[in-house]
Amino acid sequence: MVSVPLNLLPADGETHYFGSIFLRSEADRYLSLLRETVDWRHDEIVMFGKRIVTARKVAWYGDPGCDYTYSGATKVALPWIPVLRELKTLVETRSGASFNSCLLNLYHHGGEGMAWHSDDEPEIVQESAIASLSFGAERPFRFKRKRGEGPPISVHLEHGSLLVMAGATQTHWLHCLPKTTRVKDLRVNLTFRLIQGSGAQRPQRTILPTVGAEPFQTSSRITGLGESIPGRAEISEARGEDSGTEISTGA
Repeated sequence: MVSVPLNLLPADGETHYFGSIFLRSEADRYLSLLRETVDWRHDEIVMFGKRIVTARKVAWYGDPGCDYTYSGATKVALPWIPVLRELKTLVETRSGASFNSCLLNLYHHGGEGMAWHSDDEPEIVQESAIASLSFGAERPFRFKRKRGEGPPISVHLEHGSLLVMAGATQTHWLHCLPKTTRVKDLRVNLTFRLIQGSGAQRPQRTILPTVGAEPFQTSSRITGLGESIPGRAEISEARGEDSGTEISTGA
């Protein structure tokens, strides 16, 4: 039987971690291409009525008409470049979902992160999948309920890894990329999305947890419990790291 990634969330959403879907050499090649060919710009957000330029860099690509507003600023989609089309096709094949846009974030080191938020802007087709590809430094990625019930859930996103959030995840859960002084290397993240317009339609749910299947094995770690266990999400209190005050979107 083919191993299928189980749902990391206990209820009220679907989040599936595939682990690294590339050979190391392939992931290295994509990271290099993304650094060199993407039109990276410092992000501008509005916080407490003031316009702030972020240290991390971003880019927004997509089909014509895929404008996207978050944190008080509107992004007009740049036309797809070859490396993003290639990755979009691969992610659609793996996830079974369709996408028409992609938000990219470049974090220079662990001192740059993302505060708690959900990707629930009105432009995004409700309950559509959001596929997150990560390249570069391995970083922890956390979820917590909007109602504050239960401990956070954390998974370490590996170089070349795919994580897919779908269903009611954005309605009931927040996620963040905590800042950390332990990570010195660069990380690039791509989140493929389905934006209203440009012929977008509400998709069918195509990624479902498989009851009784063996967990999808990756080198992702449980941390803070005294050992490393492959292929599991960490369920623990998030301590000792600042998730940051920068509120934006992405992963």
